Amino acid sequence: EREGRSRKRGRRENSSDRKKSPVKRKVEATVSTPSTSPVPTISTTRSLRPRKAVNYAEEPEPDADGFIFCSTCNRLEYNGCEEHVTYFGDNIEFNLKVRKSAMNGGNSGDGVYNGGKTIPEGVLFGPYSGTFIPSSAYDQVKKDKQESGNAWEVFDKDYKKAVGVIDPGVSLDPKLHWMAKINCPSNTAEQNLQGFQLAGQIYYRAIKDITQSMELLVWYGDGYAMDLGIKVEIVDKFLGYECHTNEGSHCDLCQLGLDGEEELEDHLGKGDGHKYRCGVKQDMEMVRMGQTGERKHVCKECKKGFKTKTHLTRHSTVHTKVQAYHCNLCDKRYTQAGDLSSHKKAKHFGVRYECAECGKRFSQKVHMTNHYKTVH
Repeated sequence: EREGRSRKRGRRENSSDRKKSPVKRKVEATVSTPSTSPVPTISTTRSLRPRKAVNYAEEPEPDADGFIFCSTCNRLEYNGCEEHVTYFGDNIEFNLKVRKSAMNGGNSGDGVYNGGKTIPEGVLFGPYSGTFIPSSAYDQVKKDKQESGNAWEVFDKDYKKAVGVIDPGVSLDPKLHWMAKINCPSNTAEQNLQGFQLAGQIYYRAIKDITQSMELLVWYGDGYAMDLGIKVEIVDKFLGYECHTNEGSHCDLCQLGLDGEEELEDHLGKGDGHKYRCGVKQDMEMVRMGQTGERKHVCKECKKGFKTKTHLTRHSTVHTKVQAYHCNLCDKRYTQAGDLSSHKKAKHFGVRYECAECGKRFSQKVHMTNHYKTVH
């Protein structure tokens, strides 16, 4: 009987050993300091998933004077459009000539004319050369009535207040200060250049193709126009049809005018490719994703984040201006393959997009679409 109880006890003991499941051994770490005895830390057998770091810092918005208008996309793009790279021209490349202006009956002094090939819409000229004068110092210049009449006002990067002017002075060098020789048009239909601020400097952008022998004209402002005898109260009067039945809206980010709230909501939403239709909002989103680490491939220049290294490399030409794509039919060079393709279709293969309403033809479909929407 005693032996039987021993055998049963042995089976129970062996059974208990079999029921034990393997577990992770707890290892207690200790922390010791010179003044205290070792203190055991909390130990656990759980395996915790690594958590992604969260950055609660406020995300800076892009500078207001860091945008360039892309006429193909019909919107402002931070540091220029990624698909249609901005082209910076100069007076030598287009053989620009300074001679007597035809404005105001020939009584407006010198002007600048295109003496070479056609200047395509979207080409930028600049920066405007001259000496920067702070607003405080320029106030005294105006008080003494010593203004040159050639100064461009410069604002802070947020466009909230004027910080000074860029003034080439009175004695202009036609080679160095040729942009100051460009005259003001008598009406908006004659204007072919638009002045704007970029990174604290003044640039001119061609808002239409400027053919050979055409005078370059930019709007300087009401004060300068009045000095030339231009009637500013009617110069911007719209001569086409106006609709007053619906109240319009505008985007606070890119300042684009829209027909109403529904159009504004659609504009601020995402379209094809899951990108925001508002170019400024899309640029801000790309900067945000680069800062938070959602996108690993980040541009060192503008801080935009990209999905792949290929996209980042393609974008880098916005800053480097490397024109790697050469047309085999002429001497034109481009930074993007798409721009080269568009050039060949328009210039060498004769591809044109005709407006169904008036028959006017355009080299790019987007230009024809914009024409139809605004004119017809």
